[in-house]
Amino acid sequence: IVLDNEITASVLAKGMFSSSVKSNFPLRYVKIEIFDKSGKTVLVKDSGNLQDKYSITLRKDFADVFNDLANGEYTLVLKAGISRGNAELARVDFTYNK
Repeated sequence: IVLDNEITASVLAKGMFSSSVKSNFPLRYVKIEIFDKSGKTVLVKDSGNLQDKYSITLRKDFADVFNDLANGEYTLVLKAGISRGNAELARVDFTYNK
């Protein structure tokens, strides 16, 4: 399981993604979690039930992640899994300003 482009704080600050999750095995899920400055979970989005998908474009499949996010400091965690295991692909601190 790989992330084709690094997720950076500057890209997240603009409320967008420029990466894809790819695998040699079928993906089972791709999950994004966003935590506020105190560590409280403010958003969880899970693609789930990905039958026969080997790639997910974050810009397309997670476009609405930033819709209800208020201005502030956050940590984004991106995880993905296949039938044999899972991986944390990114953990990025960022400041979001609409």
